[in-house]
Amino acid sequence: MADRLSLRRAIGAVGGSAGTALTNLLHGLAIMQMCSQKEYGIFAFLLVTQALLMGLSNALLGSPALIELSANEGPERDQRMRSYLRVNLLLSLIAGLLQASIAWGMDAPIHTSIAFGLSGLFTTLRWFGRAYGNNTHAHSRVVTSDAVYAVVGLIGIALLFVTHNIGLLQTAGLNAFAALLALPALPRAYHRLQWEVLFTMFGDKKKRNEPEFVGHMVSPWDPFREGFKRQGQHALLGVVTTEATANAHPYIVTLLLGSEAFAPLAAAMLLFRPLAVVNMSLTQVERPRLRKLIHDGQATEAQKSLKRFRILNLTAWLGNVLLACGILLFASGYYWKEQSSMPIFQSSLFMLILIRLLSTVRAPSSVLWQAQDQFRALSRFTLYSALITVPTTALLAYFMGAEASLIGILAGECVLLYLIMSPRNKEVLNER
Repeated sequence: MADRLSLRRAIGAVGGSAGTALTNLLHGLAIMQMCSQKEYGIFAFLLVTQALLMGLSNALLGSPALIELSANEGPERDQRMRSYLRVNLLLSLIAGLLQASIAWGMDAPIHTSIAFGLSGLFTTLRWFGRAYGNNTHAHSRVVTSDAVYAVVGLIGIALLFVTHNIGLLQTAGLNAFAALLALPALPRAYHRLQWEVLFTMFGDKKKRNEPEFVGHMVSPWDPFREGFKRQGQHALLGVVTTEATANAHPYIVTLLLGSEAFAPLAAAMLLFRPLAVVNMSLTQVERPRLRKLIHDGQATEAQKSLKRFRILNLTAWLGNVLLACGILLFASGYYWKEQSSMPIFQSSLFMLILIRLLSTVRAPSSVLWQAQDQFRALSRFTLYSALITVPTTALLAYFMGAEASLIGILAGECVLLYLIMSPRNKEVLNER
């Protein structure tokens, strides 16, 4: 029964995230068809930075909070979780400011920049709410939140398309509105704690003098600091270096060659957005389950769960490849209208098929390392791969063009896959 229930949760996660991925895909397609190549480059780059912010939320909050939630119960757990929700609020505000600043720096109008800022704020706020829901096994609430986001986003983009009113401002505003409406569907405990934190951001001095509070912590920020020292700092390094391994090209190409040069690569990357969202959602669902099975000594069940996770990931990759190849064969001229950069789009798509296969294969093993609290070792692997990826990608982009930068990404993914899945490292993991 446990296996069937897990499978249903995984399918629910895929279904919920598939709607989110489809919404992002259609938003990008609408911008691509109705706006300039430069505007699409801006949208695509902001989509990449939003994905990075979601990864930072997972590292700083999701991973340590999972340990916190499994180690404590009752009022003490709520008290300690407020520390993470304080950081969640700060991170969401920083995300909003960062998204608005990037849009403004790339010559977007001020009102469009503000809309992207609100989108970054609400999306990041909702992302930790999803992690909280999955970590507390409130999976149905997470799926409902995803469904609300998808329905609002899909209806909104359809209305914008019919009325010929698609632009960066409208798309960013729609995404912010969809994320805001999806927040109430998240677990009630998350809302209660986040609401309390909003009005006691820097701690309630009266409560800190109460006997039940004394001895547990000196500052309301202490639980987050403890979690950051144990897992968060290594998970953060892992996210940054993994981003450098898997997504160095958007930053390097945009910095060296501009948003227009990045646009055909971004068009190819957008086709794999569904896979990225599905993988992140499956990770949020499977990581707490794997940790519980390992903690309870159920090694056989953990291996079954890991195998199922790998099969689901590979199925998602295959489905995404079929979608991408179908568009390339039957609708490439409609999907990407800039014929001058069509060869760049096509070659980028083929390279990304290989890159996403490698990242899909290593993802379950990465989650296993996380479930066993081996964040430090994992961050060391991603650091090694990033040291190869970043300079190689930069040199290839500068001397050979935007699409050549993907060779550097492929090289880094090969190194990371070997380090994570090598027999020697797997033996070390099994010993712990």
